[in-house]
Amino acid sequence: MELFRTAFLVLLALGATGYAVASVALWTGALRRSRRIPRGGDLPTVTVIVPARNEAANIASCLTALSRQSYPPHLCKIVVVDDRSDDGTGEIAARAACAMEAVVQVVRVDTVPPGWSPKKHALHRAILESTSDIILTTDADCEPEECWIEEMVASLSAAHVVAGYSPYRDRTSLPARLLALETLSQAFLAMGGIGIGRPITCTGRSLGYRREVYAAVGGFGEAHSMLSGDDHLFLQRAVGAGFTAAFCDGPGSYVWTNPPPTWRGFVQQRIRMFSGARMLKPAVAALGVFVYAWLAVMGVGMLAAFPAAWGAFGVKVLLDGVSMGIAAVRLHEKRLLAVYPIAAFLYLPYFLVFALWGTVGSYRWKGARGH
Repeated sequence: MELFRTAFLVLLALGATGYAVASVALWTGALRRSRRIPRGGDLPTVTVIVPARNEAANIASCLTALSRQSYPPHLCKIVVVDDRSDDGTGEIAARAACAMEAVVQVVRVDTVPPGWSPKKHALHRAILESTSDIILTTDADCEPEECWIEEMVASLSAAHVVAGYSPYRDRTSLPARLLALETLSQAFLAMGGIGIGRPITCTGRSLGYRREVYAAVGGFGEAHSMLSGDDHLFLQRAVGAGFTAAFCDGPGSYVWTNPPPTWRGFVQQRIRMFSGARMLKPAVAALGVFVYAWLAVMGVGMLAAFPAAWGAFGVKVLLDGVSMGIAAVRLHEKRLLAVYPIAAFLYLPYFLVFALWGTVGSYRWKGARGH
């Protein structure tokens, strides 16, 4: 019993120390703004790729937002990849395109090659057919702000890959604000990891890269069959190959979206988010296992009313509070901090359940099954 208690205390202490060191490193990265080099001469051409499967309710709004971009429309091409939709998504996109100055191409995909995930195949096809200098990606249920393209391109003036902020628009209820805070926490991990040259995450709802990067790293690589990973795994792949990354937080650059409308949709989305853990590099995976073990031991200790476990939890809450504060100030989301005390208690069981489920379980997304 004494040996177990000693091991328990050692793991709590090691975990808290490692978590503190990692937090300080991410604070440093999150406070480090990406360089932007003033561009002279001609602006680069841009292709915005919008994969869409059964997005009849959203695609028109997405294209309307893209039609209001401040970037010169003659330098933009928007490619909507209608991925086997049966609700008229492609037809709606084609009608919306008639009112836009930028060139809009609607590409219909009726089959997915064996071994490819539908979304990655849609992106891959559009990227290969593109001749633009820069590729930007967003989703059909998103609405980029007016300066999104302009700010993403500006960030790419000093980097090869750029990740942006894509917050949830709905803030009308406590659950909605908690979910919005979660997107802010993901943005902190994105900006912090990118800032120290060790990218952790990003979102395909607001992602960009120079076109030659995709070819140089071999596209999505071994992750091309996964339903997830077209964003953070690609970012990690690019940085691992020696390319540089930046985080875009310029004015008017946010890409707004809404959380899943149903509980089932939320669960499936979260499992899909964590499923990318299977493709992590061994060193990163080992670190993830250690953190998971630390949090699991902490949770058990808290349920057993061990003071040391509650002390470790208090350290975590304080460290995460600083992290969220940095992100909230940088991204002008200070109002979301009001729900942080609640989120701090909910996140521990949330992470333990979904991280494990996403790693070993399966899910369904857009009619396909992922593992």
